[in-house]
Amino acid sequence: MMVEQAVRVSIPDRDMDLIRRNAREAEIGGASHIRRHDDRQETLAQDQLVGQICHYAAIKFLAGSIEGYIAAREVANENKYKGDGGRDVPGFPIDIKGSLIRGERALGDHRLLVRPRERRDGWIYVMALVESLDPPVIWLMGWAKDSDLPEADADGRFQGAHSLWADELRPMVQLQKAVQRTIQNRSNENGEESGNVPTTVKW
Repeated sequence: MMVEQAVRVSIPDRDMDLIRRNAREAEIGGASHIRRHDDRQETLAQDQLVGQICHYAAIKFLAGSIEGYIAAREVANENKYKGDGGRDVPGFPIDIKGSLIRGERALGDHRLLVRPRERRDGWIYVMALVESLDPPVIWLMGWAKDSDLPEADADGRFQGAHSLWADELRPMVQLQKAVQRTIQNRSNENGEESGNVPTTVKW
């Protein structure tokens, strides 16, 4: 199953150095729960790297620059034990759901997963997949409004989660246009950066 609207995002080597540093910083806030075993710590390190790659890729594609990523990580690195409330794109109610592709599964054979505790009325969820860590290969598969999510799966591997297949998601280009239009409108109206103004957006 292929997903035609999927967008591939590249990462320059200089930015991967930044991402790796941020991933190491992010480990500190989450390490206290799983430091008992080396293999679990290694899993944490990989999970944080995948998360940072997806965070970077989404902001770069949606906003057209990585300034928002840098600003968000500076705040997070100063407050390691305080979560971001799911707000992964500064100034927007957007939650990035990223994961690493394992095995030989095709891009389209993945699902966007949102747990009930992660849902927020009026929010957007973006599905990102990391195909390779070295070199980094990232795919933004699509997005969904909170109102697009179906009832939670009643059974199976993802029981209790709300899930959508990749080909059921909205195109990333559509979300990109909405974000960049809003950034421009906010700049014109307020003369401020998107992270410092209200988050009302017309999707």
